[in-house]
Amino acid sequence: MQENYTILTENFLKGSLSPAEVEELKQWLANDAGNQRIFEEMKALWQPQEHDSKVENALKELHDKIQAGRKLTYKPELKVVKRRTVIITLLKVAAIFLIGFLLNQVIHTYLLPEAKKEEWYTISAASGQKSKIVLADGTEVWLNSESVIRIPVSEFSTSRNVELTGEAYFKVTKNPKVPFLVKTKAYNVEVYGTEFNVMAYDGFKRTETTLVNGKVKICRDNNELVMLPGQTVVFSDNSFTTKTGRVEQSVSWKDEKFYFDAIPFSELVVKLERWYNVEIEISDTLLRSRLYSGVFKNEETIWQVLDVVGKTSPIRYERKGFRKIVISSK
Repeated sequence: MQENYTILTENFLKGSLSPAEVEELKQWLANDAGNQRIFEEMKALWQPQEHDSKVENALKELHDKIQAGRKLTYKPELKVVKRRTVIITLLKVAAIFLIGFLLNQVIHTYLLPEAKKEEWYTISAASGQKSKIVLADGTEVWLNSESVIRIPVSEFSTSRNVELTGEAYFKVTKNPKVPFLVKTKAYNVEVYGTEFNVMAYDGFKRTETTLVNGKVKICRDNNELVMLPGQTVVFSDNSFTTKTGRVEQSVSWKDEKFYFDAIPFSELVVKLERWYNVEIEISDTLLRSRLYSGVFKNEETIWQVLDVVGKTSPIRYERKGFRKIVISSK
């Protein structure tokens, strides 16, 4: 039975269904969310101007899954490895919409009136890695370790919105008609073309934006704050503070340098854990609030960094395993 509706779906994408068959397909989609997912995956695979073996094999695999009764979920995801630049063609879903805007409207407003759901690309940098990506509009994004950026598949061309968890440096392509919006849990950052850094890790109790050049607008609820180059806006304890002179500290990570200026030792440890993919335990709780300043190059090992830290701070470290370190006070 499923195979019959698979054929109906293929014929719909070819534009060869009768009105009665369209109604039959619509009823099948309304009966079960699993049917809707199958339809969406077939739509994403369909390429009417390309009939090569890759497409045929993909459709055959889909047929086999349907006949086996397996439910399919379409979740486009793209992961990036260290120092690799990936050009993300955001409008490539559904064969770059070669079926056409009209067909897309019919699918979402007529066949799937209650199943309209945005699809997202997810790009991440794993622990101990940093990544650079280039978005469809030419915007360059550097992702720090353990950071994730989500980009809507179908809407990016008309509303350049992304969601960020972690830290990223943006070099936004200028477009005075379409603003670029970075959404974090604390606030949104709106720009039209500039360079800035956003730090929005879940584990920290603050969110920071540092403006390198141009103009940035911070938006939270109904409040707006316009930044000037060289400023860092910090949101913590439900309030904003503005600082200057922190640009190098905030953005040096993308150039493979670590710059710390009077940060709590507990935060230093978290950053080192992310950058070196290690686990660090602080055995002395009083050490956590001690402030630390220093500059390192990313080419140095974690042991070399800790040796330098130990020369300027009263600490000692002990290796407890390949990636486990315990730090205590001297």
